Amino acid sequence: METVGGSSRSRWEELREIVKLVVAIGSIFDTNGVNIRFLNCKDRYTIKDPDEINRLFAGEPKGYTPLVRSVREILKLPVTAANSDKKLLLFIATDGYPTDANGVPNLSEFEHVMRNERKSDTTYVSFLMCTDDQECVDYLSNFSRTMANIDVTGDFNTERMNIRRERGAKFPFSKGDYITKVLVGAISREKVPRNEPDNANNS
Repeated sequence: METVGGSSRSRWEELREIVKLVVAIGSIFDTNGVNIRFLNCKDRYTIKDPDEINRLFAGEPKGYTPLVRSVREILKLPVTAANSDKKLLLFIATDGYPTDANGVPNLSEFEHVMRNERKSDTTYVSFLMCTDDQECVDYLSNFSRTMANIDVTGDFNTERMNIRRERGAKFPFSKGDYITKVLVGAISREKVPRNEPDNANNS
């Protein structure tokens, strides 16, 4: 398992801590809790207590990256419909190129789902990027630039480095800024520091 920024923590462990924060804050706004599902597991978990995340992350990640199947199932929920008076904030943590259940790459199909099947005014998507693989970085960055209400966040050190490359070496970027980006980057791009040029398109 790859480590993060030279630290002893793996990306899986880093992701676990981010999910804990999402649950802690999400449960404040929705007392029903936060729904969590792993790509290669049919079970869905409704979590209210962040400490429950330790149990879910006890094993190591395995399997392929069937994003098309998983996102399509989520898009069947009533809250994602065009006429819904509610909004869905979907966090997708991924470390690889999208594939079908047999491991065959299917990026074009996943892009169709995100661009044409997802209703961008009701379904906001925050990708948590758990890899430095350039192909994965490139396709997610393209989604963020060209689709509405999508944001992509890497690990803290990578985000800080990218933001300071765009904004200057002394541009302030704290852990609090990082958490804010994870939570609201897909909802309000104006409220978080950007790691893109100011003229980046997200429409």
